[in-house]
Amino acid sequence: MTSSSTVVAALEAARAKNAPIILQTSQGGAAYFAGKGLDNKDQSASITGAIAAAHYIRSVAPAYGIPVVLHSDHCAKKLLPWLDGMMDADEKYFKEHGEPLFSSHMIDLSEEPVDWNLETTAKYLKRAAPMKQWLEMVRPFGAPPPAISELTRCHRRSASPAVRKMV
Repeated sequence: MTSSSTVVAALEAARAKNAPIILQTSQGGAAYFAGKGLDNKDQSASITGAIAAAHYIRSVAPAYGIPVVLHSDHCAKKLLPWLDGMMDADEKYFKEHGEPLFSSHMIDLSEEPVDWNLETTAKYLKRAAPMKQWLEMVRPFGAPPPAISELTRCHRRSASPAVRKMV
């Protein structure tokens, strides 16, 4: 999602096929959604753009009559402030509406040391779980399958009943 035009085009295509759709934003796409004139050195433009895009989509998506999932894409270590800002907005939205602003987020710490990756991802999962929010994890290089399996079990327990049926 980089603009309202790309959002509307995707929603129209999904409606034409009577299909659900996942709309995702990247850190750069979110900054673009907010406006190229904003400084993004502290991820503030990406945070603002992601939140604005999510609110926009939540406003127009019901008119299209199709299920929509809002997702953020590949959040590497240097982008964790972006994820923190989106999750702050998720928690605020959750307090007001009983669901997070975004359906899910992707954390990609695969280039980091395995132990740090798993520890950091687990912290974000603990934050997402009370909101029944998915946290997609890119498997760290060299991670032992039992560690990944435990995170997956925790994640399945945190997901909503409808989502648990799919996994």
